[in-house]
Amino acid sequence: MYVLSGCSSVGRARRSGRRGRWFKSNHPDSICLSISLACILDLMPNLKRGFTLIELLIVISIIAILVASATASWRNAQIKSRDGKRKADLKSVQQALESYLQTNGKYPASSSGQIQCNVTGDVTTKSWGTAFTCGSITYMQQLPTDPNNQASGYYYTNISGSKYVLSANLENTNDSDIQAGALLCTPQSGSNYCVQNP
Repeated sequence: MYVLSGCSSVGRARRSGRRGRWFKSNHPDSICLSISLACILDLMPNLKRGFTLIELLIVISIIAILVASATASWRNAQIKSRDGKRKADLKSVQQALESYLQTNGKYPASSSGQIQCNVTGDVTTKSWGTAFTCGSITYMQQLPTDPNNQASGYYYTNISGSKYVLSANLENTNDSDIQAGALLCTPQSGSNYCVQNP
């Protein structure tokens, strides 16, 4: 039962019918209406009664396409972010290697893709993710690690005392830096990206 309030002075009003009826309420300034759902549907013939199966399938299909598109965009953004970190990591290692060269007159040796000290009294191997310290000098507080492969993502190769190659594997195979003719060095250990000594 619903009460229509705020009405003006109303005398006796009455509507009778099969589906609903009006009647005078006890409140002097209101009229109450008792009406069935069937009567509402009769009064509102254009009222939607629900979605058809085809409409639901269309909506579900659109949502699935949007989700797939958003997922692909998010994945591509993550790949580009990781590849950007790889490039930045190799540049940081290059700076440390140049500092080593200025101090010792040569680049460090290499052992299975890792940097190996070659100074008097120190021939230790520096694993990725550890400090790059040879003798008593620290050239880098912590060697970087690949975002996906913490153990062996980066690869260092000493070609000679004055030449080296740093390699990494980029996930985005369409990266402009790894296209034909873009690299000035040969990636090592199955990698597809590299930098070399200046």
